[in-house]
Amino acid sequence: MTPSFLQPVSGRQLLVLGLLLLPVACLAWTWPALPMQVPMHFTRGGADQYANKYACWAIVWVPLLVYGAAHWFSSPPATPAQAASRRLLTGGMLFLSAVLCTWLVATYHGAR
Repeated sequence: MTPSFLQPVSGRQLLVLGLLLLPVACLAWTWPALPMQVPMHFTRGGADQYANKYACWAIVWVPLLVYGAAHWFSSPPATPAQAASRRLLTGGMLFLSAVLCTWLVATYHGAR
C-alpha cells in the first residue's frame, strides 16, 4: 500500500491547500501596516491581550500544519466514519484559516 503522502494530489486537495495557505498570504499583505502589538484575545469590551506581531508568523501556519500532519501520518480512510472524520478535520482547518484571515484583515484596518 502506498503511503498517503506519495499518492497524487487531486484538484480538490490543491484547492484546500491553497485556502489553508491564505492566512500566510494575508499576513504577508498586511505585514507593513500591522502595529507592533496585535490583539490576540477579545472579550465583549474589545481586545484584552496583545502579542508582538512576529507571533503571527507562528499562528498562520497552524491550519496547514495540522491538516498536513493528519494526512501525512494517517492512511487513506477505509470506512465512512474515517472519511467523515477527515472531512470534519478539513472543515475545521478551513474555518480556522478563515478566522485567521478575518483577524489579520481586521487588525490591518484597525491600524490604519
